Amino acid sequence: MTETIRAIADRIQREAPARERLPLCFGPQRIDVLSNSPDLLDGLRRYFAAFDEGDREREADLVVRAHQMEPPDLGLDLPPLRTIEPQPGYLALFPSTLYHGTTPFGSAERMTVAFDVVTGDGHSGDAKGLTG
Repeated sequence: MTETIRAIADRIQREAPARERLPLCFGPQRIDVLSNSPDLLDGLRRYFAAFDEGDREREADLVVRAHQMEPPDLGLDLPPLRTIEPQPGYLALFPSTLYHGTTPFGSAERMTVAFDVVTGDGHSGDAKGLTG
């Protein structure tokens, strides 16, 4: 039986609970990143240092969870339909239902973060819930 998205999210939270918080401010917007990995949060802190400014004490506009754990092997060998080249300060967002991955590129630092978006009124997961 295939796990539902909610069941997968619950399993990830049980197996790799987010116990650390990183507040990031981008002008008037505040984002809290919750994670089970202090190293991942430290990398995010360094990566976004040039953009991080504002009031860290106020309530977050958006809370995201970034869990670091071994991904399951899906046994798929699909060629990419599109490749996005990494650039400093570049953030690529796409729905989690889009099959995606990363490729080796040498010894430079790279960070890939997955998260779910939940709005203040409890919508999550689809564009309709996020926009209206």
